[in-house]
Amino acid sequence: MGLAIDKVHERIGFLIKKSEWGYASHDQIDIAIDIGQLELFEEYYGNPNKYQAGRPIPPVAYGQTQKVSDSLKPFIVDETIDSTFAPSGLIAYPTDYRDYLGAYITYTDSVYPRTKGLEMVSQAQRAFSLDSQLMPVRSSSGLSNAFITMEESGFQIYPKTTYAGTFSYLRLPTIPVFAYTISGRTVTYDSGSSVQLDWSNDDIDKIIMKAVGILAIGLQDQPLFNEARIKDKD
Repeated sequence: MGLAIDKVHERIGFLIKKSEWGYASHDQIDIAIDIGQLELFEEYYGNPNKYQAGRPIPPVAYGQTQKVSDSLKPFIVDETIDSTFAPSGLIAYPTDYRDYLGAYITYTDSVYPRTKGLEMVSQAQRAFSLDSQLMPVRSSSGLSNAFITMEESGFQIYPKTTYAGTFSYLRLPTIPVFAYTISGRTVTYDSGSSVQLDWSNDDIDKIIMKAVGILAIGLQDQPLFNEARIKDKD
């Protein structure tokens, strides 16, 4: 875990104090931090707004450099597939879900343990996969041709039955909370009730500058906004 949320607020407060246009509350700073971290997250992982004509996949930094992979590592979630998590092979969408990374199941083929990576099949291809004669979803070799697809209620593994395995996805960053109490004009930080950022210090520095830029818009401070954006690109 990187810099504590009270120190993040302290640094942001210091940077915006030179603004002559207004003041940002701790609640407003929390909102700006969250917007900033989501912006950084999408820069690292891949922004769908960067799709280009003739290029079906936008530029994605994740998996291309060790730095980006390390930055997004805290957001990788591995869930155990079992009868509780995936009844009848249905995996409900996690509340913090961002993107599917992969899934596999384990089973026994006669007497030998097997691991099967689940291919993601589109809804348009689902009927063809279920009706395949060459590669039926339940063959003599057990579950060797099982697959997974995205449906309205979640990820469905076919055939619809109970499985053992692992489901991996990329989660969204936790929403930060600077918890505090007020006595008169004194604000006291409450570390026990606060929610910390998931990022390393290097990335928190980037988030701080993004948050300052976001707050500068509300403060109508163009010079502060320009300075924050310049430092954000460093």
